[in-house]
Amino acid sequence: MAVDLEMEVGTLVTPSLHPQTVASLEDYDDDTKGELAQVVTAFDTAYRGIAQVFEAREKPKTNPSWNEATQTIMAQEFADKVFAKVAGGFDKVSRNLTSGIAVLEKELTGPMDTAAAGRFSREIRDHVKALPDSKRTGFVTAAIDRGDFDAAAAVLAAPAYLSGIDTAMQTTLLRMWR
Repeated sequence: MAVDLEMEVGTLVTPSLHPQTVASLEDYDDDTKGELAQVVTAFDTAYRGIAQVFEAREKPKTNPSWNEATQTIMAQEFADKVFAKVAGGFDKVSRNLTSGIAVLEKELTGPMDTAAAGRFSREIRDHVKALPDSKRTGFVTAAIDRGDFDAAAAVLAAPAYLSGIDTAMQTTLLRMWR
C-alpha cells in the first residue's frame, strides 16, 4: 500500500500518528526521505489501523443477532489484530533504525587506515605536537575543512599521543573528517 502524505486528518485518530508528522520534521528532506520511509510507513499503518478500529466498533452494531457483549468482543478482536500489526511494525522500524545507527557509529568512530596517511605523516604529527595545546585541534580542523587528507590522516590514523592530542578529541575529529 502506498503512503499518502496528503490524506485527510480525521477527528477520531490523533494527528500525531499521521504520516505527515514525520515528513514535517525539520531534517526531513530528499537526503533523509529514504532512511525515514519505513517510519512514515509505520505511522501510516498505525493511523489507518486505528481509523479502522473506530469504524469496526460500529459495524457489529448492525448485526441484530449479536448482543452488546458480543459486539464488544468482536470489535476488541479486530482491535487486537490491528494493535499487533501496528506494534510489530514500530518494533521492526525501531530495530532497523537502531541497527543502522550502530553501523554508522562504527564507521564514524572506527580507526583510520594508517596506510592512508601520506609520506610526511611523522613530520606532520611532530609539527602538531609542537604546537601549543590550544592550536592543535584548530590545525586538524582546518585541515579537515580544506580537505587536506594527508594532514588530517597523519594525525587521525596514528595514536593520539603521537600528535599531542587526547583520545576523546581525536575521536571527535575523526567523526568530523568522516
